[in-house]
Amino acid sequence: MSELKTLARPYAVAAYHFAKERNQLDAWCHMLANIRAIVLHEKIQKILSTPELDEAVLLKMLKPVTEKSLDVYGLNFLKLLIVNHRLELAPMIFELFEAIKAQAENIVSVDVTTAITLNHAEQSALIDNIVKHLKHKVQASFHVDDAIIAGAVIRVGDDYVLDGSIKTQLTRLKTKFMS
Repeated sequence: MSELKTLARPYAVAAYHFAKERNQLDAWCHMLANIRAIVLHEKIQKILSTPELDEAVLLKMLKPVTEKSLDVYGLNFLKLLIVNHRLELAPMIFELFEAIKAQAENIVSVDVTTAITLNHAEQSALIDNIVKHLKHKVQASFHVDDAIIAGAVIRVGDDYVLDGSIKTQLTRLKTKFMS
């Protein structure tokens, strides 16, 4: 994983700077997401595993998809990945691009898991509270996992986890009384 990240980082950084210079960060985010989706498609995965893969044939096969989802610069980026035999890096390039963009925009990614589905008002109140405490813009994603019984588990980026779930509290109690 770290090797892939190391190989993908220069592509992500170059794409970010290129997009920023042209004020096209959102468009590039969509194009990189489309390239990632192409690469992760089951049929493309089979084709990529073919040792005698011809670059021109691959580009021709992808043309119906790429002409709808990539502009000329996005297509050139895809060609660069193909020519350099780095197409498998597309998912990591997309992740790194998004991370660079979020950091530049002072946005923190927050993943919230609750036992029940929160309505829009509850989600908004929770986001407002997180923004107030972190003093950053927040990009939140919400998930439901009934295994946590009640409460919430909030992950901020890759660095911080606030686990207020009943499941964790019960596990702590069990550990405390069993030791």
